[in-house]
Amino acid sequence: MNKKFIIKKLQTKDASKITDVEKLAFKQFPNGQFEKEDIKHYLIKDNSYCFGIFKKTKLFAFIITELKGKNLYIADLAVDPEHKKKKLASCLLQRLILIENKFDSIFLHVSIENTKAIKLYLKHGFIIEVIRPKYYSNHEYGKNQGAAVMRKKYKKTKK
Repeated sequence: MNKKFIIKKLQTKDASKITDVEKLAFKQFPNGQFEKEDIKHYLIKDNSYCFGIFKKTKLFAFIITELKGKNLYIADLAVDPEHKKKKLASCLLQRLILIENKFDSIFLHVSIENTKAIKLYLKHGFIIEVIRPKYYSNHEYGKNQGAAVMRKKYKKTKK
């Protein structure tokens, strides 16, 4: 990652910047995947880990997660399309992996048609646990699109 970029914890004041990146990353959804208020909801939760990659005050990529029991769920990950080849998504995933001792696994849903995202998660040690047919009712790749549930498990180390 470029030395001028910095990973920071996201705050509610970043909600507009997050929706801006979402609109660029997910052009098929004119308002992004999540509404600004939904994003703020994640950002104020005690059981969420939300990070962004900034250059000065500009946000280029983010990850929004939520702890569900002892497992961390990736609700959203997006990168500004102009910066897709800079491994920003990988940096965000590696940031989550650094705090692995706080949970048993990280999991997510991804469209079975989104092969680039699936390859990214596989590269970071995720496995496809199950395919859920017709998971997305209206998705960028078409109606009733299937989703892969992907998970990265952690082995507990004795202290």
